[in-house]
Amino acid sequence: MILLLLAPAAIGAPFTVNSTADSVDVTPGDGICATAAATCTLRAAIQESNAFAGVHLIDFNIPLADPGYNAGTGVFTIGVGSLLDAITRAGTVIDGTTQAVNQFDTNPGLLGAGGTVGVGPDGKPGTGDEITLPQVAAPEVQVQDGATVTIGLRIQANNVTIRGLAMLGFGTTNGHAAIVISAGVSGTLIEQNVLGSTANSFTAPAAAGLRGYTGVESMGGAGGTIQNNLSGFHRVRGIWLSTGSSGWTVSGNEIRDNGVLDSTDGDGISLAGSASNDVTGNLIAGSTSQGFVVTGAGSNNNTFVNNTVTGNGVGTAGGVSQSAGITFRGSAGAGNTTLERNVIQANYGAGLQVNNGATGVRLIRNSIADNGTIPARDTSPPTGQIGIDLNSSTDDNDLGTSPFRSLNDSADGDAGGNDRLNYPVLDMATISGGNLTLTGWSRQDAVIELFIAAPDGSSFGEGQTWVATFTEGVADADSGVTLYTDPVNGINQGTDTTNRFSFTVSTPAGVGAGSQLTATGTDLVLNQTSEFGGLVTVVPQLSIVKRAFQLDGTPIADSSTLPVGMPVKFLLYIDNPGVAVSDLSLQDVLDPLFTYQTGTMKVDNTLVSSAACPGGACNETTIFSQVDGSGSAVGDGDAVAAPIDADEASYDGGARTIDLGDRINADNAQLNIGADSVWSLVFTIRMQ
Repeated sequence: MILLLLAPAAIGAPFTVNSTADSVDVTPGDGICATAAATCTLRAAIQESNAFAGVHLIDFNIPLADPGYNAGTGVFTIGVGSLLDAITRAGTVIDGTTQAVNQFDTNPGLLGAGGTVGVGPDGKPGTGDEITLPQVAAPEVQVQDGATVTIGLRIQANNVTIRGLAMLGFGTTNGHAAIVISAGVSGTLIEQNVLGSTANSFTAPAAAGLRGYTGVESMGGAGGTIQNNLSGFHRVRGIWLSTGSSGWTVSGNEIRDNGVLDSTDGDGISLAGSASNDVTGNLIAGSTSQGFVVTGAGSNNNTFVNNTVTGNGVGTAGGVSQSAGITFRGSAGAGNTTLERNVIQANYGAGLQVNNGATGVRLIRNSIADNGTIPARDTSPPTGQIGIDLNSSTDDNDLGTSPFRSLNDSADGDAGGNDRLNYPVLDMATISGGNLTLTGWSRQDAVIELFIAAPDGSSFGEGQTWVATFTEGVADADSGVTLYTDPVNGINQGTDTTNRFSFTVSTPAGVGAGSQLTATGTDLVLNQTSEFGGLVTVVPQLSIVKRAFQLDGTPIADSSTLPVGMPVKFLLYIDNPGVAVSDLSLQDVLDPLFTYQTGTMKVDNTLVSSAACPGGACNETTIFSQVDGSGSAVGDGDAVAAPIDADEASYDGGARTIDLGDRINADNAQLNIGADSVWSLVFTIRMQ
């Protein structure tokens, strides 16, 4: 009979906490959790679990009559007066959810924001496939620092589980936390806890002594899981993986307002000298500095997927020290880190900042918008920072340096964060027959991600909605290598001689005439991504029409036979029924039978498309009459000798071409066509 009674404890019979007192176990190792008062406290249960062989569950069944129970809040509070014994028995489970099972749910309800995070499998925000962020059942058991205790629970054994507790207080410096995992420990599971606040409300504790330093810190642990917790309002960090922590999964957590009352250096999740960790499906909000930061040599091969990072970098009421939503520190070296399908939105500084010296940061299908648009907690105005900021050696590693954006450079030879990789330069995006054609310049073999942009007022923007991915040189209709110089589409984007591209695909959902697009480029060899390039506005495919008229305005039918020496006026026009388009370039090559008559070019852009071309059926006589009668005269010979004269059209006598726009002929002005307008040109030739 004795063997039968003892056997269950050896294979996992629970030690049941039935008191909120902080007393020790009388006889550790006898298989009975008992204090001098014949109760089982959390401290005594840990001591007995450590000393008694087997895998143990520490559960809770504290009666309502216990002095630590507050009937008004429904919470049982365990005040810890000194360091609890470290958990040294492998497989120990501390499960606070058993209090509600063994008694009843005295603290009903759910805590946390819930909702969704990331953009989901399709890479697009707001489509319904986003990742669900679980709320956490309000705990019944609250463990708090009752004096000046530095650590709540210390895990020094493999495969330990901490579940369903509220923990607050604990610590004032590095190495202090509600839960600390020691070096070499593996298999830890931390789930469904509320860290940093009371069990009733996930809000900042009013008492400074109850604001802990960090929620969870792994000091070299491996292969653990931190999931479905709330961790907030700590003096500095929500979750900290440090000193060689590896193989951790951090998922489904809400990490909020760390540092808000105590430090401008408050981070949501910090990876310091830690590799091969997976951070997925978390909400990281309101940190005084970064929501997510990677620092320290060896912080390689981490993944950050389907998280939402918002409202970070806002500092305290006393000021701001680090402003980005996500930062990769220069000491991180070759990060080989992937950020995929995250929402990085409305942070005080840049959405993502890669310091000089940090490389190997790749972005895939993230939604990045509205960063630099919110005020700080000290009421400092929005910073105007950008979505992706690759820092040079002279940039501020914490706050970025205005104007933040790095212009492309020849041969992409500059150094800095992600080597300040040149971004793609988009020059045209047109829709015709259900297809989108995109042209521009890119590094050879770069992966180009195209986004519907969130414009920032600078002619650049952030990539809010991913719509397509291309690879330069693959299904690419333009194999040329040419020079681009500023401006392109009226935007100074730097200069480089590099590969042209032209992609045609079915028009992506959400893209239409008037959409503004931007793009990033990724070098797959270096595994790193550029900043966002300049905007391009999608326009319907426009056609140029050429018609012949007699000098009196009488139309000349196609295939007409004309006498030698007869003067003829040619009309070129473009009907633009949609939004305004800019930076067009066109060229008309004169037939050898024609001789251009000097000084006869006129242009006009004042006809309204809907009036001159209702339904696309253009009244060409009306167009000819207006441009011929009241159009603006255009200077000749710009491409040969004359200085730039602000005309968008010119005649090149050597090439015998009519050149429209400055992209074909650098001596011309830029050719822009207003919304719902007809641009027209008339000139005279003589038949030879």
